[in-house]
Order: sequence, then C-alpha cells, then structure tokens
Amino acid sequence: MKKSSPTVSVIIPTHNRAHLVRRAIESVRSQSYGDLEIIVVDDCSLDGTREVIEKIEDKRLTYVRHSVKKGGGSARNTGIHLSKGSFISFLDDDDEWFQDKISLQLDAFNKAPLLGLVYCGYHYVCGETGAIVRTYSPDKAGNIYDELLRYNCIGTTSSAMIKRECIEKVGPFDPKLRSCQDWDLWLRISKDYPVGYVLRPLVYFCIHEKRITHDLTAKIQGRARLLGKLYNEIKDRDKIVGHHLLNIGYLYCHNGDIEKGKRTLFKGIKKAPLETQFYKYIFASIFGAKFYSFILEKKRNCLTC
Repeated sequence: MKKSSPTVSVIIPTHNRAHLVRRAIESVRSQSYGDLEIIVVDDCSLDGTREVIEKIEDKRLTYVRHSVKKGGGSARNTGIHLSKGSFISFLDDDDEWFQDKISLQLDAFNKAPLLGLVYCGYHYVCGETGAIVRTYSPDKAGNIYDELLRYNCIGTTSSAMIKRECIEKVGPFDPKLRSCQDWDLWLRISKDYPVGYVLRPLVYFCIHEKRITHDLTAKIQGRARLLGKLYNEIKDRDKIVGHHLLNIGYLYCHNGDIEKGKRTLFKGIKKAPLETQFYKYIFASIFGAKFYSFILEKKRNCLTC
C-alpha cells in the first residue's frame, strides 16, 4: 500500500552551519507528533554540512543541496516545492523547537479550522552562553493585517505553521528580499486568512552576530523593498509610512551612514511625530557619527547578548 502524505512538512534551510544544523534537526525528530517529513535544503554549504546530515538515519528526512548559493528565501521555496504536508513549518538551522511545538499548533488549527497561520511564543537565547535573554509572547490574533502593516508582530519563521493552501494561494517567499522575507509572507497570508497563536514559548531563537538580523545592509535593503511593495496601499496612512521610514533611518545611522539616516529620520518624523522613541536618534544624528555612536553605546541593540 502506498504511504499517504505526512500531515506536516518541516523545512530547514541551512548554509555553513554544520556545527548547528544537527541540533535543529534533532529538535524536530524529537517532536511528540510524528507524522511529519523533514526537508533540509543546503544552500551550497562548504563546511561539511552534507556529511553531518547524511549520518542521520531517519526515513522522514530528505536532504537536497543547491549547487550555487541562492539565499534563505529561495532555500525555503525549494523546500516548499518538495513538500507534501497539509501544513508547512520552517525552522532556521540555528534554532530549536520545544518537543510539543507541532502538536500544540495542530491543536490550535483543529480548534479554529479557518486559521491560515498559527505562530507561538519564543525565547531569545544567547548563542555564546545559552542563556535566555528575553521572551516574546504573542498577543495578536484574528485579522491582524493592519497590525502587520506596521510591524512584524509574528516574528521569526521558526515560530510559524502555515496551511499549505495559503502558500498555494498567495505564493511563497520573495527571494528578492534580502531581509523581511517572513514579514512579507505573513502580510500576504493575513490579508486573506485569520491568524492564531499558541501563547507558550515553543522555540529557542538563537541570537548571534552572524544571524541575518545583524546584517544591517540586508535589513535596510529588505525594509526599503518591503516599503516599496506596500507603498500604494499605505501611502495615505502617514503613521505607518512614518514608522517604516523611521526604522529605515535608524538602520542607516546604525550602519554608519549618518547623513542618509538623518534625512530618512526627518522624513519619518514629519509623518509620524508621535513616534517619540526615535527623537533621541534624530537628535544624535544632528551632531554627527561620533555622538551617534556614543548614544548607541548607551543603548545597545536589543538583539545582542
């Protein structure tokens, strides 16, 4: 008898993380819910990732390798194309899942069948020490499209489980985005489907300097492109446009381009003058790079450990 398709497809993109990817895979293999497949998409690693994965004996595991580096979005899209599950989950190669993550998210779908996506809480964990730095607890559910227009209230791809039909309808990740690929997909899904969450933290989200969240050039390009994709829809909503501009301006300054950052911050604050948390960065940018760097030392990036 031909085996039926698994209920859940888990897609793990990886690149040069031979020292971490097995830990991520084992956190999936250890799930209390077992009707799943694991698709590891190696985005042209050069560090022995293939050898690490080939030592894992599990019939649920599929390994595929890109011959050239295409980026995380394309790697996830390769996994989506190969997947067979009715639900799709993503796990970054440096993150881990709690043992009951899949089970609890499927329970949420069973209780509310109209949901298109279910996300969960997660712990930020320092990659160097393993200490929990802080915890993200979700609080947005239902029609959250307007919330997502302003900021990514769902967060990391490692927290989300999505109905296959959603991706088939709205399309996969946008590989042209160097960052914010997850945010862009959440927006497209939430426009047509309600969203639910599991309050409990079910992911260990590892933070370290090599993560994309610390690549400021990629973050700037991703946010700017996302703003461009959304602009026709939000151009008359000054608070939302202003919020995006202020964040892009902050990133420019943080990346050392004080002049461009200052101009972008002023454009943003004109549209969103009540975003008072950005005033200190505007003030600092007026006095140049040295003073701005001094302010940053006083308030370190929230994603460092």
